[in-house]
Amino acid sequence: MAESISKAQMHFIQLVKNKLPAHSYLSEKIASVLDISDHSAYRRIRGEKTMSLDEVLILANHFEISLELLNPQISNDLVWFSFKTLDNKAFTFEQYLQSQIDHLERIKKAKEKEMIYSAKDLPVFHYYHFDELASFKIFVWKKAIMGLEEYQDRKFSFDTVDEDDNVVRGKMALERYLEVPSIEIWNDETPHSVLRQIHFYYDMGVFKNKNEALLLVDQFMEMMDHLHKQAEAGHKFHVGDGPSEYCSSYKLYNNEVVLCDNSIFAVADDQKGVFITHNTLNYMYITNRDYCDTTHKWLKNLMKRSTLISNESEKSRRQFFNTIKEKVKEVRAKIK
Repeated sequence: MAESISKAQMHFIQLVKNKLPAHSYLSEKIASVLDISDHSAYRRIRGEKTMSLDEVLILANHFEISLELLNPQISNDLVWFSFKTLDNKAFTFEQYLQSQIDHLERIKKAKEKEMIYSAKDLPVFHYYHFDELASFKIFVWKKAIMGLEEYQDRKFSFDTVDEDDNVVRGKMALERYLEVPSIEIWNDETPHSVLRQIHFYYDMGVFKNKNEALLLVDQFMEMMDHLHKQAEAGHKFHVGDGPSEYCSSYKLYNNEVVLCDNSIFAVADDQKGVFITHNTLNYMYITNRDYCDTTHKWLKNLMKRSTLISNESEKSRRQFFNTIKEKVKEVRAKIK
């Protein structure tokens, strides 16, 4: 019995070690998290002292280790996931943005990294290139999706954009996103949701004036122009800049058959994870190997049945973005 406990503990210690950056001291980290001495940490690492359930849970929560990984013999039919409900108390929007930053930071630091995004809606990171557009998108999330009471009668205004800490956090997420090699799979409807939202809230009288709505439409078009340039270069970069060693590769696919679902598959060295978005903003995070591999296989299959519109595919790329430009003209005419 003692031997089986020791094996299970050694397995868990290895999971913790896998979460640490290279050259980190395992004993120091465990001692710090559990608030014990280095000597006590060493005894647990060597299996001389059995870890309590509380200690295992504290470490699992701190290092975001799924409970299913604690038992390598667990059935493949069971998939554990981490999840927090976005609200204005236990898990605020600010904390939600910080969680995005933390996940991207972890991926960015890895030597081998990649993100594949099946985008039903435009990936949020692109909005953060433009302060006003990002602020509007956050306004919509808080008003329509989270249903925050203080937003129900509020009008959108550019006056508070400079004071919006959420836009600042969004830009922090963008900086990390730019350093992660990414593949995005869009369909014809992927970029249009924010255009519909601008038009809807303009009709509802939520804008301070017509010019603010028109500026957002113009910024949306700037964002599409920028994404067009990124797709052409096959590389990410800041608006107004060009490709650099600082930023990573960018591949864009257009799928005309299957509706994408906002699933994200990420790799960070030997760690794999899937983010499943639901209820618009909430997401489940899954690290189950079989589930991740199945999702990766599905995304690869989706890419085979999609048109690559980055790098050399100039004709397909121009056709795709020209269609978006026509949609922008339609919305602009409705606002005028």
